[in-house]
Amino acid sequence: MKICNLKKEVKKMDVKKSSTIFLIGVFLILTPSVFAAAPTVTRELPSSAAPGSTFTVTLTMDVDEDDVPNVCGVTENYPSGWTVSDISLGGVDQGDSIEWIFWAMGYPVIDQDITYKITVPADASGTATFSGTVDIGTIDPYDILGDTEVTITGATTTITTTTTTTTTTTTTTTTTTIPSYPAYAVRNLPSTAAPGSSFTVTISLEIDEANPPNAVGVTENVPAGWTVIESSISPTGTYFASEDKIEWLFCPSPACDSDHQVEDRSITYQIIVPEDASGTATFSGSVDYGGATNPTTYGDTTVTVSTATTTTIKTRRAREYFDVTLPTDAYVNTEVVITVVDKDTKDPVKKVDVDVYFSDKKVAYGMTDENGIFKFTPTEAGDYRIVLDKSRYHTAEETLTVLAGAPTTTVAPTTTVAPTTTVAPTTTVAPTTTTVPPAPSGMSWLLIAVIVVIIVIVIAYFAMKGKGKEEVEEKPAEEKEEKPAEEEKKGE
Repeated sequence: MKICNLKKEVKKMDVKKSSTIFLIGVFLILTPSVFAAAPTVTRELPSSAAPGSTFTVTLTMDVDEDDVPNVCGVTENYPSGWTVSDISLGGVDQGDSIEWIFWAMGYPVIDQDITYKITVPADASGTATFSGTVDIGTIDPYDILGDTEVTITGATTTITTTTTTTTTTTTTTTTTTIPSYPAYAVRNLPSTAAPGSSFTVTISLEIDEANPPNAVGVTENVPAGWTVIESSISPTGTYFASEDKIEWLFCPSPACDSDHQVEDRSITYQIIVPEDASGTATFSGSVDYGGATNPTTYGDTTVTVSTATTTTIKTRRAREYFDVTLPTDAYVNTEVVITVVDKDTKDPVKKVDVDVYFSDKKVAYGMTDENGIFKFTPTEAGDYRIVLDKSRYHTAEETLTVLAGAPTTTVAPTTTVAPTTTVAPTTTVAPTTTTVPPAPSGMSWLLIAVIVVIIVIVIAYFAMKGKGKEEVEEKPAEEKEEKPAEEEKKGE
């Protein structure tokens, strides 16, 4: 009996021992070390910011790896009325402050950058102050180090928009104050437009020279169903027809050319009003310079399509027609010349928008010159679709078939080279044949040679014969002289 009681007591002691060890383990995990070194948190701010701009705040946490606290809380106090976004590492915006908690069961206490973005109110001015504390639980909270102030710089810009309503002959003037953004844009539109007509949209991009951004993106949203004349976009932008928008990117060289540098500039494009358009059409857009909040495009935003639709459409139907001349033969890598004239007057039509498509892909575009001429060089064989458009004219569409190579007949007539016939007539030299008797044939020369040889032989013969005769005549005389001499010798 005593032995059994003893065993029960031993089991109770084992259970108490296990529970105590577990509680101690949990305590060690959840309770910060009394002797842990305090991490430092340092804030980094820009020295100045413009009203309406957005910038990033960085809090850098430095921790002693050999003595890490189990828990660390960070509280960041930002200027009242300012707006924060993109808070990293699970921070919670409490309104005028952000709080983070770092511990073993969540975001750890390690060397790291804590970031968030903050937008300056459009009416901000003066100097804004930041503050904050770090709390590890074992000592009193201490301050975040680093930058604490941002100076608001730049003045606001005021634009005045005047709208005239023709039906009531009243004029409404609207004044808009634009904060001093690093970059913003102002759009200019006509107040009205007729169905089927086209007009030019102008966007003025303004850059703060004192605080210029590294890159700027401009987005322009046009009314759905309206058509942007892509070749008119200046400087060159990207037209997303399916999304009814145009985008431009401006950045430093060499990434961007001289037409796309970050500087004050005018952006333009032409847009066509649909024939069945009516009411008021709305344009919108924005400028992106890297901030969390992109300023919308200021200025004009609406165009009223004239109510006299019927009259306007009749006028549109009376538009002129093009007379387009294409080459009868076109070949790959050979320049194609397209001539556009007015069908009635036959006068050249300048500034006609010409778009060239091959396999539904635009391969060339531009405008006709003063003589109504547009040129391009095809690089592939096949059918090219050519679309011509200009206000007051009906849109024309032509098909040009381009062959793989030029015909040999155009090459063979190297009559341009063959005119060596003008050189070959060295008959201009041969006319010496007019002063020289015709050359004898081969047989005539042979006969003459034989005759010459015979003459030489005859002359030689007679010459020999005459010499022999002289010798014969000399011998008798000598004999006569010798005979008296012999007779004298005999007498002696």
